[in-house]
Amino acid sequence: EIARAVVFALLLPLGAIASLAVWPVGVTLIMALYAVSYFRTVLGLMGREGLGCKTAAHHGVFLTLSKFPNLVGMATFVLRRLRGSEVKIIEYK
Repeated sequence: EIARAVVFALLLPLGAIASLAVWPVGVTLIMALYAVSYFRTVLGLMGREGLGCKTAAHHGVFLTLSKFPNLVGMATFVLRRLRGSEVKIIEYK
């Protein structure tokens, strides 16, 4: 999960920005990687989880986008740990 978050929420967006100046087709290829990830997620949800096509497609969008807040949470944790700050558990009532 850490590797997925780093690749899809950090490396690929940075690669897309860098490729804009050098090779604009690179952005299209990077977007294709997001599409492949989305479709793999949808197919997995339909196969392993037994979800219907519409539900799997809906969940797939959010699972694909969830890598960005996952990375933010991981970065926050690491920065707090490096600073020696207390890491508190978020509890919902």
